[in-house]
Amino acid sequence: MSKANILSIPILIAIVAVFVGAYCIFHNTQNCFEELFSKYLFLQYFIPIFLIGCFVHEFLHVAGFWIFGRIKLSDIKIGIMWKSLTPYAHCKKVVSARSYRIALLLPFFIMGIVPFVVSLILGIAWLNVYAILFAALAGGDLLVFIVIRKVKGQTLLEDHPTQCGCVVYGE
Repeated sequence: MSKANILSIPILIAIVAVFVGAYCIFHNTQNCFEELFSKYLFLQYFIPIFLIGCFVHEFLHVAGFWIFGRIKLSDIKIGIMWKSLTPYAHCKKVVSARSYRIALLLPFFIMGIVPFVVSLILGIAWLNVYAILFAALAGGDLLVFIVIRKVKGQTLLEDHPTQCGCVVYGE
């Protein structure tokens, strides 16, 4: 397990606590945990959704670099680190801290926060479960965001090609 994964554990715990707690309070169900977790984690659903979601997560990073960083698609690499079975998106060009942060957080908001809010409003337990999963998958991204949150928006950053995080220039 990488250092980033270990450091993300408190973020994971916070995500689970907030998402499950809010759902249980908002919907005031007797068997909240059973409703959330009993029938929605069957492997025939979980595995394909998880695998597809991992790649959607990376493509959202690509979209963030492309749209907000104005980076050409040919300057963004997407792949899998086979040693750790980790999909990744890597921006080969320097971008502003503002653009980097948007690209970093896009999967968390699109795949975590939006489904979480919809699950609360509509009372869809399975959507909350997958919101937790995909918000948790963004734990490393959230960790990097926490580290660079005070970097000025116009400061240039370079995505690290092999590790979680980036190099900050001129700060």
